[in-house]
Amino acid sequence: MIGLVLSNASPTVAPRGGTAAAFGTNPLAAGFPRKNGAPVIIDMATTNGSRARIRKAARDGESIPEDWALDKNGNPTIDADTALEGTMQAIGGAKGASLGLMIDMLCVSLSGGIIGPNVKAPQNTGGEHPGVSHLFVAFDTEAFGGADHIAEKVEEIASAIEATPPADPQQPVRMPGTRAALCRDQSRKNGIFMTEQLVDALHRANDIVKSADTRLLRQPAEA
Repeated sequence: MIGLVLSNASPTVAPRGGTAAAFGTNPLAAGFPRKNGAPVIIDMATTNGSRARIRKAARDGESIPEDWALDKNGNPTIDADTALEGTMQAIGGAKGASLGLMIDMLCVSLSGGIIGPNVKAPQNTGGEHPGVSHLFVAFDTEAFGGADHIAEKVEEIASAIEATPPADPQQPVRMPGTRAALCRDQSRKNGIFMTEQLVDALHRANDIVKSADTRLLRQPAEA
């Protein structure tokens, strides 16, 4: 199969020319079988940065790239805390904003879900469902020449990309997802590295989850 996954998210991105968030980082992902290697995985948000990385930068007291976020007045900022009070910058300017909007419309219109401006941030739901909508598509390779044919074509494309002369001889051209796959393999062998700030954040999140579970248990059961 070839897989395609789209999702809307809580509002963090302002429409082109606006200052208030109307839709989310709205990620998309695709997976393709490859003949001589692991599947090619493309997984990305439709913004230059991610809220998770900005939150991490805020926890660690670090700055962020200037093209990641805007402050509440619509101006670029490198301060992570200020960025969390503002909005995210879409990839490619107006084109990226339109791509994020397209994902919101596809996910919401096909599922009958909640529109982007009304989706809740996962950390601010108070135990309720955030209202995120998803779209999952699986292409049957047998309907398009067969699995072997698809895998061979993907291999042909991937091999051509990887054979591209690199700008830096020490940094060969790689297919999307290669670094993440390597990180995943290393983590499986050596464990997942976490900073003290991340450990503290996970403990706080665990306390919130426990509190939410307790509130749910206190609710009377439906007849």
